[in-house]
Amino acid sequence: MAQGKRQEMVASTAGVFSFVAFCLIMLCGCHEDKKAVPAPKSDSISNKSEKVKQAERQEFERCRKAAELGDAVEQNNLGLMYSHGEGVEQDNTLAVVWFRKSAEQGNAVAQFNLGIMYLNGEGVKQDDTQGYEWLNKSYRQLKKQNKL
Repeated sequence: MAQGKRQEMVASTAGVFSFVAFCLIMLCGCHEDKKAVPAPKSDSISNKSEKVKQAERQEFERCRKAAELGDAVEQNNLGLMYSHGEGVEQDNTLAVVWFRKSAEQGNAVAQFNLGIMYLNGEGVKQDDTQGYEWLNKSYRQLKKQNKL
């Protein structure tokens, strides 16, 4: 029986490390893409139309209201809007605030996003330990939901 428990622990630990390794590979790939020579921006792409800006702002306000009422999905979405500057001025510190609110409610996507913010030091002091802890929580939550 003890050997069976040990094998389960080894398998579980291997799964966590596989997930973290996958996240790091994806993260490294994203960083390399950012360093690539950017494509020249045309006026039609770089300047959002007023109509698009207005729609983004309306979506931000709708999302903010739901997030303030405690909706974990919308809290994560609000974090994404802050981190990307969609409908609002980009603010990674506020993105972290909203990712954390959602993550603490068990939202696996927000846990992942918060872990990445810690690993990159975006909106928070860079902290690998915190980053890996949040990524691990995300992994466990997704595994519990049978989404991995």
